[in-house]
Amino acid sequence: MPRATKTASGSRRCAAAWRNAPSPRRGLAIFGPLRDSVDGFDGERLYGWAQHAARPEVPVCLELLLGDVVVTQMLANRYRDDLRLGGVGSGHHAFEVTVPDQLAAELQPSGTRSLRVRRIVDATELTGAPRGAHELAA
Repeated sequence: MPRATKTASGSRRCAAAWRNAPSPRRGLAIFGPLRDSVDGFDGERLYGWAQHAARPEVPVCLELLLGDVVVTQMLANRYRDDLRLGGVGSGHHAFEVTVPDQLAAELQPSGTRSLRVRRIVDATELTGAPRGAHELAA
């Protein structure tokens, strides 16, 4: 299996998001409950959304794992109109990540690896199994 690594740009974006949060008490919300969903996987892209319940407008730093290997990190800060219209803050809580081809090839219906998304700071996993072209084994 190709070795996956964390992306430096994902780490920098996550650190900057918290450093620039508009509150001297920003650290108190890091470990709070999440509102979230992994909405789907189409064979190439994994997408969903995440929002801190206590700090709804501070982006959530996430990581994508294949089995137990971290593939990449991302920030849940993309805009989706359906989130805004559904009452999920400003709607800037979505994430989308492209799964590298060499890793996507391992995701077969009979495979034993699974894609997971979790919050970086405390490893809280997002709810909802990826749905889409591939059924991923747990």
